[in-house]
Amino acid sequence: MARKARSWTHRTFSLNAEEELKALGRNIQIARKRRRIGVYELAGRIGVTPRIISKIEKGDPTVTLGALVQVLDLMGMLEGLNAFLTPEHDHQAARLEARKALGKPSQRVFSDSELDF
Repeated sequence: MARKARSWTHRTFSLNAEEELKALGRNIQIARKRRRIGVYELAGRIGVTPRIISKIEKGDPTVTLGALVQVLDLMGMLEGLNAFLTPEHDHQAARLEARKALGKPSQRVFSDSELDF
């Protein structure tokens, strides 16, 4: 008997990741409402179903990054999204590189939130 592949929706996310996704979704919903854009209108303008917009606004982790970026772009909120992901803002990696340069063992650093499942 063949085993079923495990669905992505069963993946466990850290509490921090879940909270951040929900907060992001709430902020997107507020931004949409402030612009007086309806769910159906937004969905139609970016070529997705209203259900996808609802999932984004609920912070559902299964929504594609592409759909999220489309929503942000349509609402004029895309600019600067990538700025905080630049290498110069990656402080954890900088600490690891500094440890390596000092000849210290290279340990992966976990934040408390990464360990909280």
